[in-house]
Amino acid sequence: MIDRGLTKQPAAASAIVQTATMVRGYGDAYRQALADWHAIIDGLVKPTFDEDLPLADLAAAVAEARAAVTPDPRQAALKRTIAEIRARALAEARPPVVEANSE
Repeated sequence: MIDRGLTKQPAAASAIVQTATMVRGYGDAYRQALADWHAIIDGLVKPTFDEDLPLADLAAAVAEARAAVTPDPRQAALKRTIAEIRARALAEARPPVVEANSE
């Protein structure tokens, strides 16, 4: 993952490495932290590297997602934040719609 980060978005490599600090604890806390980490990696990082998600600033997106992590087993805030980041990135990447002049 780090090698892909250095190749695809070098500025994001540090943010990706720092996500490893999310995974800590034992038992349920560990499982929750690992699930949160996977949500960020699978929802933002991998799709960006695979060029399925046009995130220009992956580091900021990862930081925003990490800030949304709460001790919620349903990951409601985190999932909502990831969905919002993805929607913004896709909306920004869409070419503007040009209406034809009907004369």
